[in-house]
This record gives sequence, structure tokens and C-alpha cells, in this order.
Amino acid sequence: MIDSLETENIACEAREFISELRGKQSKNTQTLRGRPGLPSQQRIAIRATSVSYVVAGTPPEIEQSHMIRLLERFEELARRHKMELDARLRPHILSLLVTEMWTNKHCLKMPPEKLIAATAYHGAIGVRLIQDFPRFAETPSIYKHAIMNYPAAPAKFLRKAQAMIDEISADVEFVELRETPGLFTQAVLRNPSNPRGFLISLKKAVAAMEQDDEFIAFRSTPGIFRHACLSNPSDPRAYIRNLKKTISEMREEEEFSGFRNTPGMFLQAAVRNPSNPRGFLRRIKTDVASMSEEKEFADFHDKPNILQYAAVHNPSDPRGFLRKSPESSWHALLVKSRKASGGAKGKRNTLSPSLPKKPKK
Repeated sequence: MIDSLETENIACEAREFISELRGKQSKNTQTLRGRPGLPSQQRIAIRATSVSYVVAGTPPEIEQSHMIRLLERFEELARRHKMELDARLRPHILSLLVTEMWTNKHCLKMPPEKLIAATAYHGAIGVRLIQDFPRFAETPSIYKHAIMNYPAAPAKFLRKAQAMIDEISADVEFVELRETPGLFTQAVLRNPSNPRGFLISLKKAVAAMEQDDEFIAFRSTPGIFRHACLSNPSDPRAYIRNLKKTISEMREEEEFSGFRNTPGMFLQAAVRNPSNPRGFLRRIKTDVASMSEEKEFADFHDKPNILQYAAVHNPSDPRGFLRKSPESSWHALLVKSRKASGGAKGKRNTLSPSLPKKPKK
């Protein structure tokens, strides 16, 4: 009973130490620079603690090297704030830090080595960022950018980014970009000091490619030009040429003849999986063939566009996508798809001429 009580007291001290240190750090939000200046004896003790933790059991996917670097970063933070760490607290602090890193890993879908600094500074910061900045939930890359590039103050970066996005999206100069709001986020991420300059350059590049007869085949899908500017900003034309070549080759291959009535699938494959577009089409082909034989989806057996759309836009669970979407939504999708592929008058589809945009829930 005494040992249990003493252990709980030490664990409580460890939590208090972490809280006090992070409280001090939050007041200056300076990022640690350079290698840890810990004495060799302290580094040896950190390694010994990590070995003990591994022997006792460790959360999956957290390697010993990650633990060592995490604890070294934390103790370096304490050293710079002139807080002496009692050696009795080290095992409990490591246990708490590892749990926080594991939480961040699964919350943010990031590898542990990318989370070391932010975890040392803030603990399970991923959960808080998602709760405090829900508008970025559909573009989680911005959370990762904040964690990796501004580990000492990721929330401060996101607040600033949020304000900048609101400001430039309200600018009449960029009114035509409002249909693709992700561009404003990309502008802030890629050029935080001058997002307007980034968007102006992108607009000029897109306009030039739209007028270029070499790319006339893509004029009905202007979103591809924007995608090219983001994917290969130094040479977006090279990106489009490679895209055009890949699509042309796949259209001629007998293996994918079943997609010739929905040519937008070749574009989707080349854009969504540039490293293996044929593998993308094979997976779609397999998923559609399976669902076409399942009684549950009998209403869609004569609507291959819908089955393809489900397989493309919800690859992890196309069947779940079909179950959630009501019949009325599918009717609207088919109408949009036919208008886009048939050259009907109206607004151009920014994604693909044969695939409609995902309906809002």
C-alpha cells in the first residue's frame, strides 16, 4: 500500500513538472534550436529509462529511438528553462510523453519522428488543434504543416492562417477561385509571407495554359491547370504534357477499354495516383465488377458511372458511400455527369468532364 501510494505521488509530481514546464514555454513560444546540450550522464540515464520502458511494454509503433529523442527534447527544454528534473520522475514523464505521442500519431496520421518537438512542447496537441480549428478538418495537411514547421506554436500559426485565408478569399481579385477554397489554404501554406502573390502567379500561369492550343483538350477542366501549378510549380506545362501522354496511352490499352465511355476515369487515375494510374484503374474495375453482382446494389447495376464514382471518391469503402447516398442524390449526379460529358451549356466542371462533384451531405 505504501509503495502504491508513493508511486502515485511520484506520478503526480511528474504531471505537475510537465505542466509547469509547458506553462513557462508557452509564454515565449521559441523553438529549440541546435543539438541538446545535456551532459553525457543525463543522456545515459535517458537511454536506460527508455530500455526499461521497452522491457515493461510499449505502445505499438513507438520505437525506442523515438522515446530517447522525445525525452531528450523534453529535458533540454527543462534545462533551458532552468528547471532541474528529479531522476525519480523520469520513468513517469517518459510514460506520459509516449502516450501523448501515440495519441498524436493516430489523431494526425503522422509518423512519430515528425511529432517529437510538438509533443514535447504541448503533449497531445493533435486533438486540441482539430477541436479548436474544425474548418481545416477537410484539409488535414495544414495541421501537419503547423506541427512540423511551427512546433512551438502550431495554434498561433493556424489562427494566423485562418485570418489570412478569410482575408484573401474575400478579396474581389480572387472571386473566381472561391469555388476551389483549398487554393487559399495552399497559398497560405506555400507562401505565408505573400499568399496574394502566390495566387496572382497561379492565375497568370493557369490563364496562359488555358489559351495554349497544346492543352486544348483540358480547357473544359480548368482545375487540372491549377492542380499542375500546385504539383509542379516550376514547370506546370511539363506536368500537363506527362498527364496527357499517360491518359492517351491508357485509352489505347485493351485492358481499360471498359472505361472509354467514361473518359474522365483516365484523368482521375492519372491525377489521383500518378505513380501507378493503371493500378488505380484496376482497383476501380475490380470494385465496380463486384458491386455490379451484389443484390444490395441492384438499383445501380445499370448505372456504372455511379459505381465508378463511389469507388473513386470513397476507395476505402465504396459500398458505404452507396448506402449513405439517397436515390435523389444519384439522379442529380447523373444529370450533372451527362451535361458535363455532353457539352451542355453551363458552368464548367473543374474536376472532370464525366464525373460529377461529390454531393454535400
